[in-house]
Amino acid sequence: MGKSDTDKSMLLATILKLRAVYPSLRAAEQRAVDYIVEHPDEVVYLSVTELAERSGTSESTVVRMCQQAGYRGYQELKIAIAQDLVAPIKNIHEDVNEDDDTATVMHKVFAANIQALENTRAVLDIKELDRATTAIVGAERVIVLGVGTSGPIVHDCQYKLMRLGLHCQAFVDPHIQLLQLAQMGPSDVAIGISHSGSSREVVEAMASAKDLGLTTICITGYPKSPITQWAEICLFTSATETKFRTEAIASRVAQWTIVDTLYVNVALRMKERALTQIRRTEELILGRKY
Repeated sequence: MGKSDTDKSMLLATILKLRAVYPSLRAAEQRAVDYIVEHPDEVVYLSVTELAERSGTSESTVVRMCQQAGYRGYQELKIAIAQDLVAPIKNIHEDVNEDDDTATVMHKVFAANIQALENTRAVLDIKELDRATTAIVGAERVIVLGVGTSGPIVHDCQYKLMRLGLHCQAFVDPHIQLLQLAQMGPSDVAIGISHSGSSREVVEAMASAKDLGLTTICITGYPKSPITQWAEICLFTSATETKFRTEAIASRVAQWTIVDTLYVNVALRMKERALTQIRRTEELILGRKY
């Protein structure tokens, strides 16, 4: 590491850990550390793919460097740097302060979610949305994949597509995901949902889906992330968050809204078939209500 290290980076506990292992790293791994030390504020916003590009290394090199420093992977390292840079309260929500009252918290959370929707509407590619709709309508079967906070959205996507009469299954267990994919093929569609685009289980499942010939669709917040390498169709959210924590909040609202948009668009393409199925479903559900 050169003499241009910033005073701020000198103070970060995470940077000190990287310094400790630096001499034992390979040259490519050292380049990744050098970039992190020089740009800690920037790194917390980068995906593993983007850091690899900017440091002139590879994703596997970045991950290996993180593991050498005692982290499970890049995401854990990135969160550690972010937590070094900000107050602990930001792990709850980026915009809140400890002395915020309930009204202020409500305003800030609503504002962040509304902004995520506005940003996502601005970046969402209509052609990609059309392609995703066409693929889903023409699919024999649809599988929806995700883990963690994407789990509820995965199941909501399944629920909505099943309401239209489509053969759709959702899985959040990595092993079950692969078992189901092994029974699928070129006439089917896989939808992978991951805000970071770096969730190993989802990326590996999407890679398997691609290898098996499925049409692959991803919903993610990072255009340059591992999941996009395996997705033929990419639908991007835009939410300024997860800088300070591993779990998404505002981006989930954007993901849900993309799923809702797909549902409505697919239903319009299916027309009478969709309306017939919706009526049948509602008749059955109404019989279960008091």
